[in-house]
Amino acid sequence: MLKENVLTFKELQLNIKNKTAEINGEALKLNGKQFGLLEYLVNNKNAILTKEQIFDRIWGFESDTSTTVVEVYASNLRKNLKRFGYDHYIKTFRGLGYMLEDHGEGNV
Repeated sequence: MLKENVLTFKELQLNIKNKTAEINGEALKLNGKQFGLLEYLVNNKNAILTKEQIFDRIWGFESDTSTTVVEVYASNLRKNLKRFGYDHYIKTFRGLGYMLEDHGEGNV
């Protein structure tokens, strides 16, 4: 496995090439858009990403759904990360967006 195809955040590893994720060697089951969301958050860790930025990046300008879908996917992503204790690294900024933080504290 080539390192340039792998994004890391603490013990989380995202393989960009085959769209797989694992924490401490244990696979995370993520659908395509959840993987895309997590990848975007890891690539921009410690920076607030607005719901609009996330929506445009993951769903695209042409999508006929609304930005509320971002909240649904962020919630589902947190559920998938919870058993590893990684859910608290995703910080919610109400009415604004999300941030992946090195030292997670949850919601603001």
